[in-house]
Amino acid sequence: MTTNENPHPTKAEAKIFERYSWLPLVIALLIGAFWVVSKLRTHKLQAVIFAVGVVLLLGVEFLRWRRSRSQTGEKLDSTTFVDGASSFCIALIYGIGSALIVIPLLYAFAQWVHSHAIFQINERLKDIFGGASTVVIAILLFIVVDFSYYWAHRLGHRVELFWANHSVHHSSEHYNPTTAVRISFLDEAWDLVLVSLWALLGFSPVALFGIYGFVMLYQLPLHVSWRGRFPRPIEYVFNTPEHHQAHHARQKL
Repeated sequence: MTTNENPHPTKAEAKIFERYSWLPLVIALLIGAFWVVSKLRTHKLQAVIFAVGVVLLLGVEFLRWRRSRSQTGEKLDSTTFVDGASSFCIALIYGIGSALIVIPLLYAFAQWVHSHAIFQINERLKDIFGGASTVVIAILLFIVVDFSYYWAHRLGHRVELFWANHSVHHSSEHYNPTTAVRISFLDEAWDLVLVSLWALLGFSPVALFGIYGFVMLYQLPLHVSWRGRFPRPIEYVFNTPEHHQAHHARQKL
């Protein structure tokens, strides 16, 4: 089926778009400012770091663009700001859903799992390592939580039910730090279900949820547009910005 409609705007429409091209930027800045303030008012360390980090990385992105503009002719069109504004709107919905539904319910679930623990790993590690057990427990927590996050993320791409939630994160047309906040609170719920299961071994639900927050913080610097390689051992073991750019890409390889 064909259509004779012209997909390009008329001269009159183009003048209107040009005249109000500043509007998406203003909307994006207002929504972004509201989102940051809402995060700062929670007085939670992870939320504050995440909000400030998004702002700082966006500043770096803008400076990088200004520096390369004269050489590459790269332009920031209005869709970039509209896309960023929509990401902040999704982040606000995510924050409300997370605070009111996901965190309370999943924390209660983790407490219930912990009450039925089949092993008390914290006590065993204290017997073995004494005063150094705190460091050992923290390292183990990072490993098991990141392991759970990896499988939750992988299943989010393999299972259609979970992809329905995770696809929100991949719906952005642009790749920048605002993409990092484009998250469904149901996506987080699935992450925390898997993380909570480690309470069966005696890990504290408070510690599990706290480490999960910092694992999520690591996702923020992955969503930057500039390219650059780390030393090969780091590239081999860790998720890096270049890896994550390929993960979000739509080109056929």
